[in-house]
Amino acid sequence: HTIDGQRSMGPSWQGLAGSEVQLADGVTVTADEAYLERAIRDPRSEVRAGFENLMPVAYGDLTDEELADLITYITEVSGS
Repeated sequence: HTIDGQRSMGPSWQGLAGSEVQLADGVTVTADEAYLERAIRDPRSEVRAGFENLMPVAYGDLTDEELADLITYITEVSGS
């Protein structure tokens, strides 16, 4: 992932929080806190359109505090 909008193996976090995100299955979701939590805890569950399902593991072992900190970081670098 990048924070500057550049394409990488994973989608950029720039502009992500609060945006509409199209998934590989064609569904569009809002990248709200609930989506970010699902995407972090189980990254293979909702793959972004245009990206491969490459995440090797789920991050379910993060503490609630670590998860909240990561979501805060993504929101901050997102520009939201």
